[in-house]
Amino acid sequence: MKSGIALLIRTLRFLLTKNPWSLFAIFILTAAEGALPAVLILIMKAIIDSIAHGGMAGLPVLVALWCAAMAGQFGISFVLRRILDGFILAASHSTSTLVIRKGLSLKGLRCFESEAFHSIYSRLANTDYRVENFVNNFRYLFKNLVQFLSVFAIFWPLGAWIPLAIAVSAVPGVIASTRNARLAMEHEDSIDGTQRRAAYFRNAVVSPATVKENQIFGFGALLSNRYLTAQTELKRRALAYSSKKAWNEFIGTLFRIVAVGFIMVGLADRVAKGLISVGQLALFLQSIFHFSTAMLELVEFWSFQAPALQYFAKLFDFLATKDTLVLPINAIVLDGEIERVEFKNVSFAYEPGRAALCGVSFTIERGQAIALVGENGAGKTTIVKLIARLYDPDSGEILVNGIDLRNIDVDLWRARISAVFQDFARYHLSVAENVSPDGTASSGEFWNKGFLDLGFIDELPGRGEATLGKEFGGTELSGGQWQKLAIARGLVKPHEILLVDEPTASIDPIQEADVYRALFEKKAALSLLVTHRLGSVKNADHILVLKDGRVVEQGAHDELVAAGGCYKTLYDSQAGLYKQ
Repeated sequence: MKSGIALLIRTLRFLLTKNPWSLFAIFILTAAEGALPAVLILIMKAIIDSIAHGGMAGLPVLVALWCAAMAGQFGISFVLRRILDGFILAASHSTSTLVIRKGLSLKGLRCFESEAFHSIYSRLANTDYRVENFVNNFRYLFKNLVQFLSVFAIFWPLGAWIPLAIAVSAVPGVIASTRNARLAMEHEDSIDGTQRRAAYFRNAVVSPATVKENQIFGFGALLSNRYLTAQTELKRRALAYSSKKAWNEFIGTLFRIVAVGFIMVGLADRVAKGLISVGQLALFLQSIFHFSTAMLELVEFWSFQAPALQYFAKLFDFLATKDTLVLPINAIVLDGEIERVEFKNVSFAYEPGRAALCGVSFTIERGQAIALVGENGAGKTTIVKLIARLYDPDSGEILVNGIDLRNIDVDLWRARISAVFQDFARYHLSVAENVSPDGTASSGEFWNKGFLDLGFIDELPGRGEATLGKEFGGTELSGGQWQKLAIARGLVKPHEILLVDEPTASIDPIQEADVYRALFEKKAALSLLVTHRLGSVKNADHILVLKDGRVVEQGAHDELVAAGGCYKTLYDSQAGLYKQ
């Protein structure tokens, strides 16, 4: 409970910074809303007593007061709803913006790869609902507290034992609510992984990216079975949770029902003996509903608020996520042109015990186009990611003009490089936005390149403004067309270093040769190309051959063929395929 209260206070402070005046107005109006039922009950008591004693003279005034209080209640609710809706919208927008900005601030790729990150991030969906849920729950808590205290004060003249007895009878409900709050948080934690698996399997069944193979290879049955298994597990846990919750609520409510029953019998006896008026009995009968409801919602507050608090707990964890890159406080701004990139005994592993690079050393000089070749898993793509500083080496150094890359401002460094990735993204945006997201490049800059056939753009409705992908009703492209846009994206961005990782997997062989030829002819200050197709790298200034995370050979194409080593074996195996 202590940690829950601390989290509640922290969440209130967080929301208070979004719009303090609106939140203040919400609390004032909520207090008035909570007090009005007691005012209405007192007026109704006076009306009943007036009628019972035959004093009709003051009745119109009392009725007018009752009508005014009712109108005030509805008026307050209307104004409160308007302010509340505006506050929730503003707070939700601000919270979502914080999440986006935090995501953009994380520079290391490891941040986005851990299961812990996905567990947190998956809980940050439906921000609007969670913010609204928390604010409404807390508003109801405050309203019910005011209502509880005001009706408590009304009960006191009837006998101090009445509100005290009801309050004591609520203790089991408080215990039950505390247990249910703990159960709710434990339940959400326990089903998080299963929920994510169920969502993955469900989406994989209907995803355009997988539907073809689902149909051909029968993945649909496997995925749907996995989804049903996950859903069965979720149902089982939900039923177990709801059973425990219902039992706790039943025990807590039973004591209150018994207490109210005894009190009603006692008050009826006092009316019969003339000790209290009919109006006072009517006051109790009206008040007990408000009092009981307010008390019930007070004791159940934690049960209702637990899921919302869990959301904010995950939100605060996400906002506190530390970058996996160590970013220097006084980062170096690299002056002048990039003359040299040097790997010095660099080692790296994605997971402990599975080295991707082992003591790699090489140098790229300005004006050179370097090709990285080797079998799958040799470490080629890892080198590209390290130069882009998506990761930092586990040991060794990457030097740029003699300066450790870790000491250079990462944003300014990435502004000077461009890349074409093998697993390129397909953005469901316009053609122009896919190629130049900042809008600085004109259409002619990216689809009038002679070596890259982008003529298909002319056939799209709206050409460069055409929306791509089916997500928002746009045009779907072929794999090769998407890849050409990814190549154009890499070439259009101003850069000194160009990193190219298997750029032509979906492009036909004739255009592939043209693309590689152009990349070597129109090369950046430094170019690094990764490929399996060795026939395309003959014109590289220097070739690095990797095997098992190590550089086993390096040199020009003719030199490596003449050496008769690993490169020649790879080259001959591919040349044989073309000769058959």
